[in-house]
Amino acid sequence: SDLGFAEIDIRTLPENRVSRQAILTGLEMNGQRVNPSVDNPYLQKPIGNTKVLELPFDRRSRLALTFGTLDYTLPARCQFRYRLLPLEEEWMNAGKERRATYTGLAASDYQFEVQSSLDGERWNENSAVIGVRVLPPYYLTWWFLLICILTLLTATAAAILKVSQRHHQQI
Repeated sequence: SDLGFAEIDIRTLPENRVSRQAILTGLEMNGQRVNPSVDNPYLQKPIGNTKVLELPFDRRSRLALTFGTLDYTLPARCQFRYRLLPLEEEWMNAGKERRATYTGLAASDYQFEVQSSLDGERWNENSAVIGVRVLPPYYLTWWFLLICILTLLTATAAAILKVSQRHHQQI
């Protein structure tokens, strides 16, 4: 090395076996990409900066979350796994696929998590996370149920009043 040359044997270099953290890259609803916009009811800012997605209930809807990683050293080896809590407790192995698709989610609060790995064995424990809130249909909201109860009570009271008036007229 006094001559200004150094020899490195790349076989002796340690291999980075943990991938960089996975990131969320996109949202699709019913096969259409959802672009962030202040006017968009579902995604106002980039999905990586969004804490919670609020989506309407629709049994026929199809939700797809896309993801990736900023690890460009070995992109062909990068693998992913994901889960949607509490629907899926176990990790779903996506392999090299960069998409998770769900159809007909019930009204509830969920948490989507995705992790990346270079070898499918050692996973980066820092998951990319986003909350998903599927809003209930109007007929399951508290205000609709309250209106129904009040309507039923009003109709019952009106029927009792009418029967009572008829009974008083007959006497």
